[in-house]
Amino acid sequence: MKLYTFFLFLTCLLGGLLNSGKASAQCSGQFDLTYPTGTGTATQDFNNGASPPPIQFCPDGSGQVTLTVLEKSRSGVFTVRNQAGAPVFTRRYTAVNESFTFQIPVSDAIRYTFDNTTDGSCPAKLISFDLTLQPSVSLTSSSGSNGVCVGTTVTLTATGGAATNPTYTFFANGMQIGQNSTGTLDVTPRTSTTYTVQTASAGCNGNTATQAITVNTNSLSISSNAPNNTTSTPGAAVTLTSAGGTDGTYSYKATSNGVTTDVTGPGSTSSSVTVNPTRTTRYTVTGPTAVGGCPSSAVVQIQVGNSTLPVSLTSFTAAWKGKAAELRWATAFEIDNSHFVVERSFDGSAFRAVGRVAGAGTTSGATTNYRFDDPTPVPAGSSRLYYRLRQVDFSGADVLSGVRAITVSGLTNTLAAVVLPNPTIGSATVRFVSATTAPVRLEVFNMIGRRVLLKVVAAQDGQMEIPLPEAAAWKAGVYQISISQNQQRQVVRLVRR
Repeated sequence: MKLYTFFLFLTCLLGGLLNSGKASAQCSGQFDLTYPTGTGTATQDFNNGASPPPIQFCPDGSGQVTLTVLEKSRSGVFTVRNQAGAPVFTRRYTAVNESFTFQIPVSDAIRYTFDNTTDGSCPAKLISFDLTLQPSVSLTSSSGSNGVCVGTTVTLTATGGAATNPTYTFFANGMQIGQNSTGTLDVTPRTSTTYTVQTASAGCNGNTATQAITVNTNSLSISSNAPNNTTSTPGAAVTLTSAGGTDGTYSYKATSNGVTTDVTGPGSTSSSVTVNPTRTTRYTVTGPTAVGGCPSSAVVQIQVGNSTLPVSLTSFTAAWKGKAAELRWATAFEIDNSHFVVERSFDGSAFRAVGRVAGAGTTSGATTNYRFDDPTPVPAGSSRLYYRLRQVDFSGADVLSGVRAITVSGLTNTLAAVVLPNPTIGSATVRFVSATTAPVRLEVFNMIGRRVLLKVVAAQDGQMEIPLPEAAAWKAGVYQISISQNQQRQVVRLVRR
């Protein structure tokens, strides 16, 4: 009897140990992590809380790093937490050797925690690891953290390019604006702008690296509580609200029927003022910005019923004339009309400016006729174009016309480009429609045939633009601009005065 009892005890003990080993294996929480090293990728196995070495990576301007996990546990939940403990990625896995790739945000140096929790009663495996920025390309600006006044010159400085013959290419909101070997570029932002630099990095195995920085501009803004800035009742109270300045420093002016007056009374120097327009009126707020003390202004137009707008547009037509669109319009009278911006669209929804026509200022009782021939290229295969006019008065406020649609014909799939303005006394822009998806090569030659500029840009869908701010520094004369794409090449002439 005693022997039987001992045998039963031994059997239970061995069974418990075996089950304990099985449970331990099920709770191991193993996984493989594949991560970037700066010159490629590496994979490391992590088991039972093992800590990985710092993960170094090259920045690509995206602000993220890509990681891949291969799970060795049978099922559970894999979570990535930031330094504050908040989850930035969560994935449930249900099988051994399940793999998943994810991206997490990064900065110069930051710590994350892997929380690998298997199903059942197993404890979570917490593994901390550091993401370290590989010494690489950096981009700074002279603007500081408080932003700059509109029109202020800001110096961008890029470092970390190739040790010999570096080439830095700069972009503003995705459009190339310059290229040089010094890594410095002066810009003059009119609005808050994101600038990007690309170059072959000295610290990332020669791969192209990208960095970005945003330069904020300080300016005032103004809005109203009238729906769509419209009121049907003359004299009704409308509240104007300004932002970006400091109470007591604002001033307001009202422009109606060509006459400008000061807005006075309660609130006339504060961020909120009540007005009672009897007809359509443009309100302008001016004053220093709270940050930087920048002189600034902003405009809002309050439409009153069907009262007269600054411009009476009596006709507006658009027609296709073989190779270009011809636009004609006329006004019966104008009040403080600065200019018209001609805008074009390929789908009737997304419009962009293709030209500008000076307005007549203020007229009364006389018809003023306007004409604009659109010289900008049209993509091959386009069968419809849409045009509209944006009327802009001297205060900067604008009003849109109706849309006109025309049918185009006779287009071929060839590279087409034009340079504007031409002649120029400063910078210029090459506007074109690419014939293929291949990169576009732009070269500029002076009067003796010496190349003074080379740019290579990636092709995009639809109309493209290549700014030439460098033209402002060229000597007066005639320049030949060569645009080539695959086997197609076009040469246009630019006159610099």
